[in-house]
Amino acid sequence: MGRLVGMLVGAARWLGIVLFAALTLGLFWSVVIRYFAIFGGSLPWVEEFARFTFIWMTFLGAIVALDRAAHICIDLLVKLAPRWSQAFLAAAVDAIILAFLGVYTAKGVDLVRLTTDQFSPSLNLPMALIHAAIPVSGVVMILQVLSHVGERLRALAGAAAPLRAKE
Repeated sequence: MGRLVGMLVGAARWLGIVLFAALTLGLFWSVVIRYFAIFGGSLPWVEEFARFTFIWMTFLGAIVALDRAAHICIDLLVKLAPRWSQAFLAAAVDAIILAFLGVYTAKGVDLVRLTTDQFSPSLNLPMALIHAAIPVSGVVMILQVLSHVGERLRALAGAAAPLRAKE
């Protein structure tokens, strides 16, 4: 599962980079058009494009941040706890994160279902496509946490395994 998660995180990273480049070019083009009053001075779809691109970049960035452990984390309690309880506290944190991501993903799916027949005014894109960023990022982050939990369990099992004599 680690390889799959790595591929998904890599895809999120590259898609985020492409979206950032598209956002930058779109906004730059919009400024040039307004400044030189080309095409009547504005492109009405650029603002909507920028908003939708930023939404997807935000949720893709959450995937990358989770992979790099860059989300805000208050681990003072875990560090102050006795060594024997730290693994339990870490497992409790993982369970809380999974529960949150489960609700987050389920509500994101509900939002996508609610907006399947709505379209954006300028680009005429289905709003479900924009809102799909929530469940997509939720599923990937759930896989990331499960992979992390699996790695932690393998490490604990390896540490608890008795040493075998070489034969």
